[in-house]
Amino acid sequence: MIEYKLVRSSRKTLAIHILDDASVEVRAPYQCPVSVIEDFINKKLSWIEKKKAERKAEINGQLANDREFCIGETLLYRGDEYPVKLIDSEVVGFNYKAFYVPKKLANGSMGYDTSHAIIVDLYKRLALPFVWDTVKRYSDLMKLQPVSVKISKARKRWGSCSSNGTLNFSWMLATVNQQVLDYVVVHELCHIIEHNHSVRFWKLVESIMPDYSERKQLLKAAGRRLMMYSI
Repeated sequence: MIEYKLVRSSRKTLAIHILDDASVEVRAPYQCPVSVIEDFINKKLSWIEKKKAERKAEINGQLANDREFCIGETLLYRGDEYPVKLIDSEVVGFNYKAFYVPKKLANGSMGYDTSHAIIVDLYKRLALPFVWDTVKRYSDLMKLQPVSVKISKARKRWGSCSSNGTLNFSWMLATVNQQVLDYVVVHELCHIIEHNHSVRFWKLVESIMPDYSERKQLLKAAGRRLMMYSI
């Protein structure tokens, strides 16, 4: 039996999630017997091993990219590119016309960990106001109330919804346009009701956003575009 973290809640079904660190999380109803949970896991072992291997490969690829961090001439904000202005200060900023980046950060001499953290912190600050506004707009429409809304440092997931209704959104959303942001927010809000990707879940998404499939493709394109920046 593989190692896994068990999270119980008022959900009605079993679900398996491979987390960012390649660990396994199993979500189960409160009264579900452990024997049933482990039988479910055993039936999904091949899928679990495949997804764990994929996640580990992503982590290894991420580490390889870490050694090559270098900021180019532009950075993304809300779907558009803005010029990078190099400055002697060690403070990074954005004035809606250009990004202001320390020279040491731009050429990678500050090291990946430091450079990445500085850019991510900036994007987290930029994303917070309009992510909050978007969540409020759609949560009012859907008559839902998330427990909380947070901006995370996640690089592989645009958003997530915990079993208690906490929404986490990646800093990467600061780089996409409103059309894509709307889709991610609606997707995660729907997970408050349906903690899975069942037919019922997608029907719920469609009821709020009839063109969700087109927006889903736009999100994939935004992800590929962001990868070019090696952030």
